[in-house]
Amino acid sequence: MARSTFGQLQEFQPESETIAAYLERASLYFQANSIAEEKQVAVFLSVIGAKNYSLLRCLTAPERPQDKSYEDLVSALTTHFQPKPIVIAERFHFYRRNQAVGESLAQYIAELRRLATHCAFGEQLNDALRDRLVCGLRSESIQKRLLTEDNLTFAKAYDLAQGMEAADKNSKSLQGGDGIVQKINGPSQKPKIKGEEKPAIDVVSKITRRKNVDF
Repeated sequence: MARSTFGQLQEFQPESETIAAYLERASLYFQANSIAEEKQVAVFLSVIGAKNYSLLRCLTAPERPQDKSYEDLVSALTTHFQPKPIVIAERFHFYRRNQAVGESLAQYIAELRRLATHCAFGEQLNDALRDRLVCGLRSESIQKRLLTEDNLTFAKAYDLAQGMEAADKNSKSLQGGDGIVQKINGPSQKPKIKGEEKPAIDVVSKITRRKNVDF
């Protein structure tokens, strides 16, 4: 009876996935399917795709990829697709990142975390995220509110900003609803007051018609 396989490991697509993420998935695939170490090289080379296999042949020449250990193949691919980043350049991109138009706060924070990956902030990561969050917000009202907070942490800044963002969205939604109701019901009309005097032109017209009859 054939043993069932958990998941699939497709060929590596550098245009849509980092080599680090692909290698993590490969490791999980080996674990889930109990692939022995002596078979990992053969399985890996069988699934990475023709283009990537040809690349590995160049990277490992004059030896063949299958004659290398799995760790050697991982090192060769990582060095090629993900060279060691320059910290100052990574921080340059991090500190220049502002919240984009139409970008939610959650999306902005996720992008900041991604950019901080190779910035080597260490224990100062949360401080860096807090500073960039406050400085890069599009909403001046949220920004001003955060700048009034003493001992502001990243977690507190994120919670406050999220709450204000949600309140602003709810407010705009309610305002939009009022506009729709008014559009359906039409403009309000001035109520008639009982006994309200008729225009003078109607009174004159009636007097004129009565004189003509008497004549």
